[in-house]
Amino acid sequence: MNLKLRFPSLLIKDFKTYYLLNQGQTGIGMGTIHVPLKVMIENYELENMKMIMSELISNRKLAYYGILTNCLDS
Repeated sequence: MNLKLRFPSLLIKDFKTYYLLNQGQTGIGMGTIHVPLKVMIENYELENMKMIMSELISNRKLAYYGILTNCLDS
């Protein structure tokens, strides 16, 4: 499940940015993570995840960042 990777690494492991906004200056980021959201929250803590995602959004000039997963929580 790649839990040994830190959360920032999971966010960008399979990451794509689509520059569609503001004439190509602002992007929409999507990451594919093969870890259930419930497991990520239990291991990395929700507030910590929010902070790391906010930093990614700011550093990469994203308007939005989304997580795609093909895992079921239960």
